[in-house]
Amino acid sequence: MSHLQAPSLNSSLPTLADWIELRTLNSTRRRTSHTDVIGLAQIADDSKVGDSVEIDGRAEELMGQVFDELDRRAKAADSAYPFRLNRSGTALDLVPDAEMTDAECVYLFCLLVSEYRRKQMIAEAVFTPLAGTVEDLFQVCSTVAAAGLLRGPAKSFGSPRPDGSGFLDALRRVFEGGFREGKAESKPRPGVSSATKDGGIDIVAWNDFPDGLPSKLYLLGQCATGAQYPNKSVKVYIETLYGDWFTISPGSPAIEALFIPFTLDHHVEVRRGESPQDVRHGHYLSRARSLGVIVDRCRLAHLIIPGAAVESRQAGWVERAGELKDVRAWVDAVRTKMNT
Repeated sequence: MSHLQAPSLNSSLPTLADWIELRTLNSTRRRTSHTDVIGLAQIADDSKVGDSVEIDGRAEELMGQVFDELDRRAKAADSAYPFRLNRSGTALDLVPDAEMTDAECVYLFCLLVSEYRRKQMIAEAVFTPLAGTVEDLFQVCSTVAAAGLLRGPAKSFGSPRPDGSGFLDALRRVFEGGFREGKAESKPRPGVSSATKDGGIDIVAWNDFPDGLPSKLYLLGQCATGAQYPNKSVKVYIETLYGDWFTISPGSPAIEALFIPFTLDHHVEVRRGESPQDVRHGHYLSRARSLGVIVDRCRLAHLIIPGAAVESRQAGWVERAGELKDVRAWVDAVRTKMNT
């Protein structure tokens, strides 16, 4: 396990929870227990924590909190969580590879992408040969998740598109031919850049009524795998998209959504006297005001199951759903690199 470094005891609970998941993923036993973690002296920063007795006491307290966080993740991702907590909540086991579903594999993909972006615990060399496909594969996952959220068609609109289409051609295909609201310009308006690739929109999803008429559930989403995701609201792009590129704008109000591989509360500070539950609730509430519907790691993995079911019921509705196999291959490749 030389490619995986343990964090300090002073790290946030989500960081420690990520580390336990990564350690379990990388373990030959496919398990990490409460006592395993406490026994690892390297998780403590001696210069900040103090003597060994104090370190052990702090580790004991923290590991109880971290395993509570793992239990919360298991409930949030539901059947898409690729780990299993034992009955006492003191050990984490990885689901056997032969039994791992696409949704569970997407959770692992998001976990690994989170670490790839933060570069805290896994050597950067592990990701080097695979880094170029991260954004594209995350868009695959997010498109399927968007279909699961709306229980309807979802299109991967972000550039480069699978069919290699230009921006206006893609607008006509998705909005006029699929969503059936709005009419796109025939060519760029004077002064509007003809080099526009996706207009800040990565995913378009909707759910039709049986009558097929306008006025329906409709989502515009952006994918963000970088640490600057709080500045990636899709809201800022919608007015420009409609104003510059449509002769008749869609009438249905867009559900604004952001898809991220992180846990949303990764860097949230729990101040003295505050409960983690209240802090998490307040943070989601605050972020929702600026980012819309936030589909983070647990939510995204959970939505893969209904999203894949949409594609099973109606082939072609969920663009790129067949590429979930490539997500699994990416995860397998990273795991192999971690163990070499």
